[in-house]
Amino acid sequence: GFQYAATGNAYTGIVPYCGTNCVPGREWIGTQLIEPLNIGQTYYVSFKTSFAGDEYDPWEIRYATNKLGILFSTVSYDCSVVPPVNNFAHLYSDSIITDTVNWYNINGWVTADSAYQYIILGNFFDDSNTDTIGMNDGSQGGFASYYYIDDVCVSIDSAQCACVLGNGIEPKSHLDNIQVYLKTNDLIVVDRAKRGGGIFIYDMLGRAMVNTKLKDGLNQINVTSFSSGTYFLTIVSDNEKTTKKIFISK
Repeated sequence: GFQYAATGNAYTGIVPYCGTNCVPGREWIGTQLIEPLNIGQTYYVSFKTSFAGDEYDPWEIRYATNKLGILFSTVSYDCSVVPPVNNFAHLYSDSIITDTVNWYNINGWVTADSAYQYIILGNFFDDSNTDTIGMNDGSQGGFASYYYIDDVCVSIDSAQCACVLGNGIEPKSHLDNIQVYLKTNDLIVVDRAKRGGGIFIYDMLGRAMVNTKLKDGLNQINVTSFSSGTYFLTIVSDNEKTTKKIFISK
């Protein structure tokens, strides 16, 4: 798949759910905290996630799921000793996240009942307690879900997470007024634009397909040479950026 990092230049991805015919199974990711949590202290905990969609290779991602969350632990886990799947996490989402373009923020307050030294992200609920939505017909196989993760934060101050990770409320941008749509499968229209900056289109592998200047008003981009598939169109103007997802079917 392909996604822009929520912050910085990188993110990670895991399989939080894997059906009965899926190999290798679930994945978790974790690390040791900078310092142990203080018992009785309440912490603001947050992370961002984005659904990879059904373009992931070599599997055809079939399910969007819920229950992606965070577990704190006093012990570390590895491939031989995996985290517990006992229907408990210190923070998790009951929402099934299907958005493949935007990052979804999962956050809440957690009061430490132990001097936890490790943080693990994943799905800690068994299959019967995990809800799923089928995202394709499964004709190409695959019974998994895949989610990207970025901007993990644990702090006694929620404002610190917003400051460090850039989650603060931004003023309304002129980019919000721009219209982007597929006029035909050979023509993408970017309308109501303000001159200055550029238009960039990337395929699912992150390869640059278009790099052109943004002009006032109507911009039309010929995509006759594009194959069927999903593309990301990014508009950059006045040090601001917005990204739209485009589906081309031929």
